[in-house]
Amino acid sequence: MRAGLHLKSSVNLVGQNVLLVTREFACHDALAGFRLVIVEKGDEYSANVLWVNNHILVPAGYPRVCSLLEPLGSQIVELDVGEMRKMDGGVTCLSLRLGKA
Repeated sequence: MRAGLHLKSSVNLVGQNVLLVTREFACHDALAGFRLVIVEKGDEYSANVLWVNNHILVPAGYPRVCSLLEPLGSQIVELDVGEMRKMDGGVTCLSLRLGKA
C-alpha cells in the first residue's frame, strides 16, 4: 500500500460485484471482473465505505462520491468520522464483521 492505512481505505464492496475504488487501484489485475466505481482525485478518503443491509455508510462531506453511489440503489448514510480521520481511521475501522463459525 502506497496510500491509506490498509486495502479497505481504497477498495470496498458497494453492491453485488461492484467495488468503490481509488484511481490507484482502478487498473489492478485483481479487480478484473468487478464493476468499478472510481472516486475523484482529492476524494480518496471517501473510498472507505461500508455496505451493509442495503445501506452504504460513507464519510460525510463527499457529495461527489454520494452521487456516484446513488444509482446503485442502496440507501446512503453519511457519517461524521472526523475524529477517526485524525488517526487515519475510517468507516471500516469502526466496524466489526463476523463470519459463520
